[in-house]
Amino acid sequence: MRAVKLFYFLKHGIALLATTLVFSLSCSGDPLLTDLRTNNLKVIIKGTYESDNPRPWFWPSTFNSGNIRSGSIAMHPVEISSKPDTFMIDIIGMDLTGPSIKTARFANHRRTYSCGADDNNAAFFNGEGITINNDDVPAEKNYTHARLYLRKILFSDAQRYNLSAIGWEPGIDFITYFREQKTNAFNFNLQLVRYFYDTLRENYSINRIYPLTIDISNGLTFDPKEEMVLEIRLVIKNFVKLYEYNHLDYSSDKPYVVHYFGVSDWLREVRAGEHTIGGNLLASARTYVIGKTGTVRGTIVGARYVIGIPAGANIDDYTMPPLGGDSTLRSNKIKSSNIPTWPIEAYDSVPARLLYYMQVEKFKSDWNEFIKSVNTNSGDPDLSQEFFENEWTEYNEAAENFKIPPLAAYCGSGGTYEIANIAPGEYDFYYSGSELAWGELFRYNAFTPATDGIGITINANSNLLNFSE
Repeated sequence: MRAVKLFYFLKHGIALLATTLVFSLSCSGDPLLTDLRTNNLKVIIKGTYESDNPRPWFWPSTFNSGNIRSGSIAMHPVEISSKPDTFMIDIIGMDLTGPSIKTARFANHRRTYSCGADDNNAAFFNGEGITINNDDVPAEKNYTHARLYLRKILFSDAQRYNLSAIGWEPGIDFITYFREQKTNAFNFNLQLVRYFYDTLRENYSINRIYPLTIDISNGLTFDPKEEMVLEIRLVIKNFVKLYEYNHLDYSSDKPYVVHYFGVSDWLREVRAGEHTIGGNLLASARTYVIGKTGTVRGTIVGARYVIGIPAGANIDDYTMPPLGGDSTLRSNKIKSSNIPTWPIEAYDSVPARLLYYMQVEKFKSDWNEFIKSVNTNSGDPDLSQEFFENEWTEYNEAAENFKIPPLAAYCGSGGTYEIANIAPGEYDFYYSGSELAWGELFRYNAFTPATDGIGITINANSNLLNFSE
């Protein structure tokens, strides 16, 4: 009888304990039952400028000239003669933020992905996108930014060139790790750290890539009763350059350089001897509810783009100034204010070594003159300290304000285009005058308004709008 009572107590006591644990608080402070949400928020990540119908890859035929060759290549001639075979990315998490609300860390699962750097069934580049494993976020909160934690971003086929006593040795595969396995690639995520580099200012070393903070066009307010998509686009496809990274192998006390592929230095051109890519990874984000979207379709003459931005937004925020123009981004004054850089060290011969020492002395002289002109008003008035700081501040703010359009489609050789899954709201639509050059962005006056395409209201229920040029 006593054994029966003991069994009864254990049975019902365990049930009571289990019920108590279920209704107790989780680590986040919420009841555990709230952690058993449905996955009605889906995250899709694409590697394209376009939201719809991305332009096919058009890799240049040569890598020793043109837009694909960066200014960082100076120590070793380009020997790479073909595009990289593989793209790789390692994402370790994601959260959402907004003003005066608690950050929602809703994707804590690592996601690695690799694909060909081509159009052969690569979801990351063909407009389909890849998904990450995530939970839903708290409802009825207005999130304005997504933060993506990128551990690695790599292209394959990086080449290493060692310098010996007799000169440069033939190139060998540069080895790094992806998915904890050795691979021939270079993790250029480590180089994406600054919008600008100015050692004369405080806090000059600013990490912009970890996490990568992405503005969500029109924000995200989640309703758990609906299926919502958060689409994030990282501008990588057709936006690649070849760079040079020089380093010293401390185990053998021998220098080497690496030629690797990374995203374009869209904002500040990387110069010889510089390692950090002169611009951050560009990204855009938007949301839509499945079954409550609109579609825009039309025809266009010639290979061009059509973009959609929030109604009333400044189109100039989505374009770059003309090259050499005296405008905030890449202005003449800022470009002429590049600080002197330490010369590239030479090892291969006595004459080269002597020349290097002479360049070091010139660097010291240039640096002294630069500091003198910056800190006094006796030199170039455009390089006074106050002017210099103001220019950098405007430059940085303009870089922060630059945006990738939330809606964009490519239309090659004329014909029809279509932009689908547009969230309800008001939009302005524009056509570009031409295609994008390799590794470049659209510049001022590149877009003209679509006829009857300004201030357009997109309603739910899959309405279809047609625009002409």
